[in-house]
Amino acid sequence: MKQSKFMQYHGVISSSGDRWREQRRFALHVLRDFGLGKNLMQDRIMLELVAMFGKIDAKSDSIDEVNLPELIDVAVGSIINNLMFGYRFEGDKEREFWDIKHTLDEHVRSFGNPITMIWLCYPHLLGRVPPFSAVADQIKQRLDKFFGFFESRITEHQRELDKCGDWEAPPKDFVEAFLKEMKRKNERDQNGHYFDLFQCTNMCFDLWIAGQETTAKVLAWGVAQLLNNENCLDKLYAELDTVIGTDRLVSVADRPNLPYTNAVINETLRIANILPNNVLHALTREVTVDGFKLPKGIAIVPQVSAVLIDDASQDALNPNAFWGKMAPKRPLIDYNQNIAPAAPKFEQN
Repeated sequence: MKQSKFMQYHGVISSSGDRWREQRRFALHVLRDFGLGKNLMQDRIMLELVAMFGKIDAKSDSIDEVNLPELIDVAVGSIINNLMFGYRFEGDKEREFWDIKHTLDEHVRSFGNPITMIWLCYPHLLGRVPPFSAVADQIKQRLDKFFGFFESRITEHQRELDKCGDWEAPPKDFVEAFLKEMKRKNERDQNGHYFDLFQCTNMCFDLWIAGQETTAKVLAWGVAQLLNNENCLDKLYAELDTVIGTDRLVSVADRPNLPYTNAVINETLRIANILPNNVLHALTREVTVDGFKLPKGIAIVPQVSAVLIDDASQDALNPNAFWGKMAPKRPLIDYNQNIAPAAPKFEQN
């Protein structure tokens, strides 16, 4: 696991072709087994929610202000880490979370630097040219720290599995599932698979980092929007008080009875616009867009913000746009609504 950890095109975000298809299929299968979209996942989330509320109650007794985004960060991190590695960030483990979180914050901020963005277009050409070389070195150092964290957890799982020999039992977390699948494929001498330790590390990086930053920021942004919109907050509170009351926590089963709450959630996702520049995709065939010919295989960056925000709605929290208009499985954005029959379909290769 001593390979260069940058620009290797592993994991699921940076990969393509057979590797991407195999690893995406495996990740979705494992996450569903661990309760994604089911009551088991809800139980994991509720555990962190109760823990977060306990921290808020404890802090509010002794201080005037509570840093809610920090508490959300830890809660989201615990949910993801429990899925990936089988333990939560509580007690002394919370310091472990903040160590990696501060590195993540530095990493995200670096992409606001124009020098970083120019270097990413030509990493091999500009990697040794100042000032791009300094940016490249800093990013590589941060990635080494991320990967060091994930590699140590993977090594611990390997040692535990080798010690107990429990290779056939159902896996308890994502890394254990990956290692067991890797062992099965190697024992069957299957050629052409992409299960190795470096791929496992990259999968951890993609799933942990992507899930942590986006989920925590959307939740914090939603709270901030509601605190600055008393009318929406009052309506939300009234619905939750009527339907849920004060004797229990809200659950997924309550969703059909909470139309305004659902509208607030969807409007929060729209206005937060957390990932305006989506990850790279590639065209599956040659297309022409507004007179510009784009060849098959060329990389594109979907500008999701173009359909989330316009001048009239940019700064306004307006759940009424969704209230009473939502149907089961209706997409937040209907990409097919205004597309001509001959328009291209973009999909990850």
